Amino acid sequence: MERRSVVFISPLPQGSNPAIDSITAGMELTFRAQSIALRVIFDDLRTRAPAETLSQQMTSVTQMGADAVIFYVVDAGAGRDEVAAARKAGVAVFSIARPRFPVNASLSYPGFNQGVFMMDYLTSLLPVGSEVGIIGGPQALTDAEEVAGLIFAARRSHCRLVNDPLLPEYSNLADNVDGARAPARLLLALHPNVKGLAPYNDETMLGLTDCIAEIGRTGEFKIISRN
Repeated sequence: MERRSVVFISPLPQGSNPAIDSITAGMELTFRAQSIALRVIFDDLRTRAPAETLSQQMTSVTQMGADAVIFYVVDAGAGRDEVAAARKAGVAVFSIARPRFPVNASLSYPGFNQGVFMMDYLTSLLPVGSEVGIIGGPQALTDAEEVAGLIFAARRSHCRLVNDPLLPEYSNLADNVDGARAPARLLLALHPNVKGLAPYNDETMLGLTDCIAEIGRTGEFKIISRN
């Protein structure tokens, strides 16, 4: 019997994001145990728009004759026509996060709830009236939902949110440690009295703590991050 094959369209290059690398490794182990071949296409959605790149990748997957494809939803509307064409050609399409069009199955993250739970915990550690700041990320679907939850919970808390993490200057658009440094420096410079910090993921947290050490303020803040 011919060996089945699955293609994973990774949204980032290998080695650039530990969470995506872990997802890829988990797929490799699982499919290997089932004698299913996994091929990974590494993209970089920090430099290319999902609407452009996903259409190209999905067309390539259809042409190579894979049995199934898995992709990470960044733009919920990107790839609609190409996904429909792949499914019509007999390719099963699975997504990490749910797009705004039909696929065979989706893994959905409760991103908003995650942000709420994170911020509720952070503010529980702080006195009434404490200032809190959030460092957002790129406008990927799951990231945006988490940041929305962080904002919602901060505004209903006994603390005060001092910045808008949806603005590019307060966001880690590169989604890596180095990309967190500029928004962290800006936040701490403009709001020196902030007591609670919510970098949206671990890479951002590591860049933030580096920045805190550089300015000699280690130990002054309560910090949470996603993973």
